[in-house]
Amino acid sequence: MRLARKDKHSAEGQFKRDALLGIAHIQFQMGTVSYVQTGFDAEKFMTKLVGTLMSSERVWLSLFPGDSTRMKNFDSDVWLKDKDRAYANSKLQMCATPLSAADLPVEMYFAGYRLNASKFPEFFKGGGFFVMSRALKAVFEAHDLGKTTFKPVTLYARDRKTLTPGEWFTINFGETKDSYLPEKSEGSYPGTWIDGTWKIPPTAAAENDVVALAPAALSGVDFWKEETVPRVFFFSDRLAKALKDAKLAKWFRLKRCRIDRTALH
Repeated sequence: MRLARKDKHSAEGQFKRDALLGIAHIQFQMGTVSYVQTGFDAEKFMTKLVGTLMSSERVWLSLFPGDSTRMKNFDSDVWLKDKDRAYANSKLQMCATPLSAADLPVEMYFAGYRLNASKFPEFFKGGGFFVMSRALKAVFEAHDLGKTTFKPVTLYARDRKTLTPGEWFTINFGETKDSYLPEKSEGSYPGTWIDGTWKIPPTAAAENDVVALAPAALSGVDFWKEETVPRVFFFSDRLAKALKDAKLAKWFRLKRCRIDRTALH
């Protein structure tokens, strides 16, 4: 039986009160179903219940798009062909506007002096695009991505002949939501690169619950950008858990968002 949100909060609050009192008899209501448990470990039972009730109530973020330390020095073929068009397209992608296949790179070339392929990340930004490994792509594709797609890209060393080991894919973003609450997110300030957008302070990368979202963030696709916060990735709890299980979440430095249920949108 699926609980309404208000019932979830009621059950959660009741269990917290009962467990803290250390009583051995707990009763709570799930609509018309009553559950009674005696002779239990109150703290363990409360933790399990609250985790179950709230597991789908989380959203996670990553400041990866705006983190310059996560960039690799690559040039893309589309950038070398038409820099103005490539720059305009990078702004479209930052706002999750899908690009045509012709505007996505087929090849990327390392522009630095030394490429250490043995320490290559599973996910990085290079040549104006976000690139991920096949292993990471498999985790994402097992979830609802909506209009977001991937395109294979070949990575070359500086000589443009030596291949970088592995299979690589660029992300073609295509999904946004409108649930960001700047007035309730700590330290938010207007962005300057794109009009009408907001930036999130670096503290959001170090702490949970700094960023506030409306409940609308809980529905829909599992990976998206917020319309007014283009330099941030957002993840459903399902996708975040899958990344953690695959030991690939470290590339994103995920932090939990706070869902504000008083928000109207």
